[in-house]
Amino acid sequence: MVSNGTDAVLVEDTFPFNPKSDQTEVKVTVTCLGIGCIPVEVDGRSSKILGRRSLKPVTLSMDDVVGCRIKDKDKVDINSARLDIVAYPHHKVFASKRTQRRKEVVTLTFKKHDSYEENVRMAKDWSTLIHSLAKGHGFQQAQDITNSEGTPSSSKVLVLVNPFGGTGRALKMFLEKVVPVFTDANIEYEMICTERQGHAKEMMMTLTLTDYYGIIIVSGDGLVYEVINGLMARDDWKTAIKTPLGVIPGGSGNALCSAISHSAGEPFLSEPVLPASFIIAKHQPLPMDLVAVDTAEGRLYSFLNVCWGIIADIDIESEKFRSLGMARFTLGTISRLLGLRRYRGRISFLPVGEYRPKEVTASMKRSKSEVAPPGKSTRNVKKSQSLDMTTDTQLQVDTSGEPGLDEVGMDNAAIENSGHVVTEAGDAVNGSETTADDASPHVNGCAVDSMTSELPGLTEPVPSSWVTIEDDFVLVLAMYQTHLNSELIPAPTCTFDDGLMHLIIVRASITRTRILRVLLAFQEGREVNDDAAEVVCVKAFRLEPLTDRGILTVDGETIKYGPVQAHVLPGVARVMALDKSQV
Repeated sequence: MVSNGTDAVLVEDTFPFNPKSDQTEVKVTVTCLGIGCIPVEVDGRSSKILGRRSLKPVTLSMDDVVGCRIKDKDKVDINSARLDIVAYPHHKVFASKRTQRRKEVVTLTFKKHDSYEENVRMAKDWSTLIHSLAKGHGFQQAQDITNSEGTPSSSKVLVLVNPFGGTGRALKMFLEKVVPVFTDANIEYEMICTERQGHAKEMMMTLTLTDYYGIIIVSGDGLVYEVINGLMARDDWKTAIKTPLGVIPGGSGNALCSAISHSAGEPFLSEPVLPASFIIAKHQPLPMDLVAVDTAEGRLYSFLNVCWGIIADIDIESEKFRSLGMARFTLGTISRLLGLRRYRGRISFLPVGEYRPKEVTASMKRSKSEVAPPGKSTRNVKKSQSLDMTTDTQLQVDTSGEPGLDEVGMDNAAIENSGHVVTEAGDAVNGSETTADDASPHVNGCAVDSMTSELPGLTEPVPSSWVTIEDDFVLVLAMYQTHLNSELIPAPTCTFDDGLMHLIIVRASITRTRILRVLLAFQEGREVNDDAAEVVCVKAFRLEPLTDRGILTVDGETIKYGPVQAHVLPGVARVMALDKSQV
């Protein structure tokens, strides 16, 4: 207890290297940064060599430690107490540049007192301190816990397993791979297997949340969606939604789990389950944005995305290949590229800062096949004075699509007049205020919030501060996590609580080859560089499909086709994650 720095020694002692012998000892020190085990001399003799084994210093980073376990009473040495300190440090994979976490255990034997009770009390003091440090508590918190009497009461998490998700192996995977990590971290849990779609939402609406310190979801993103919407449908939704949520990948999408691993700097594709379990064991909840999505049928709460176009088509139409896991998306992508569809629609949004639309100029780099031949319809690009543009520009571009390009739900008149229009909604009026009412916290069974009066009702005109684009689209995707699934990273700069939606707009002027390049950019987590695509950071948006048929999804779940409006609820939820800057 020397100073208040992170390298201050909080506790130290010497322990026998061999519990059954006093001939060799190690000095163990605990700081906020880690645990060091250094060989010491006994009776003036060096203990660096023990038999044929070299006794080397050992250091465990506190970032890698998940917890401690006091072992059962030794039948031979009945007075000593043993404490296992468990860590999962990174090790390099043989013949590879990759690393993966592997379990390491340091055992301390407390035998300085004549009674087992005294020795086990010391072991519990060490265990309490190390547990606190492993959870990211600072120096003063660790001091307070060290100087307090007793240990924290054992806490419990609720584990929801979807035995039907993904390839149907979630339950087996949880028991074989996750439970051992939970045991190492001394996590007590209660497990429930969901029986049908909607079961988790029903449970969340009536669950006694004070029985648990967190909810662990072993499934894909569908079960996360159910849990969040169940918590938000409660009368006590303001506190219920702050229950920390942890995710173990047990589905075929696993976008949120991928985003959590990505944020923590953990490898996901090579071995997703262990990093996810490790993050939950560390239990350092971070705030997470939700998005309120208004539809004609009511309000939904989203944690991932709103999608319309090729990606929604791939996701839903590949459901029949669910048993193939991630391979279903590859098959779906091939199918939809061969039959690429375009959708007519209107997208309005409240940008963060000044919106500057991507310039459409005659000098665009296109192949000859992409330039419209004489006689083809032209596209009007209209920009309002509020965007510092004073003239209209007419360009010849191909609006007829490519051979085999489906015009979903568009009649001939719509095709002939398919202009690209960017406007400021100058004639619109502000909609009615949406305010929080503590006495009546729900509208149509859903929780309301305190978003500003900038938001209109779904059927009212958008405010003048919004931008509106009407065009033919291949994709409209609002992202608020980095990942779309475990392999696609459309929004690599997203954070859990940045208060933004990353609105990705891909227009129908794009070709199959170029849309494939966009998807490859998503896969590599890099910026999309295409004339037909742009990314806008927004606080709210409205999407109005102008075609008769199509697929709309929220967090991968199909919703009724029609207008949707969404806005951010900053930091209202909690997710078990790690901040990479602190790891």
